Amino acid sequence: MLVWFTLTFSVIYFARELSGMSLFGWPLSFYMVAQGLALAYLLIVAVYTWQMRKIDKRYPGAGQQ
Repeated sequence: MLVWFTLTFSVIYFARELSGMSLFGWPLSFYMVAQGLALAYLLIVAVYTWQMRKIDKRYPGAGQQ
């Protein structure tokens, strides 16, 4: 949750500074909001899933009644 909040807050807070830079011809702030954050959120979900799978393998049957 901290990574999600930091990414979202930093892009919004520093939008004016990021708009001075460009990526593929678009202002970086626009790119981060339109594409970059969606990819970052997907990465967060993938890492979470990977870690939960490791925990499930370490403790099989935990949480089952």
